[in-house]
Amino acid sequence: MKGLTPVIAIILLIVISVSAFVIYKSWYISYKEQQISKEEYILKKEIKKFLSSIRIYYVDLNNSRIYVINDGYRNLTEVKLYAINTSGEFLIGERDLLEPRTVWVVSYNLTNVSMLYVTCREGVYDKYEIR
Repeated sequence: MKGLTPVIAIILLIVISVSAFVIYKSWYISYKEQQISKEEYILKKEIKKFLSSIRIYYVDLNNSRIYVINDGYRNLTEVKLYAINTSGEFLIGERDLLEPRTVWVVSYNLTNVSMLYVTCREGVYDKYEIR
């Protein structure tokens, strides 16, 4: 029996070591999959932003018109146009959908307006300073 005890101890150490390695390996694989999922999500979001673009491309002060264009390759949703003056910021127009290469014309009295900006759900935006 004296010779059997060290063999049992070695077998137990090997079993514990293998079990610890298996647990660590399964945790590590799960962790890496989560990291890859996060990176894929961020990459997809950046690609969508790259394909999306919105611009205030012309402001007609004489006729109080603002021309906004979706010059990207994707539909833009929840598009909102704001005006800023000394009193604060005001929503002056909104549109549910702006298709690629589409111009949106908004009429608004631009007296005392110092800046315009347009945003959308996809995260792209543009600012236009009125001088």
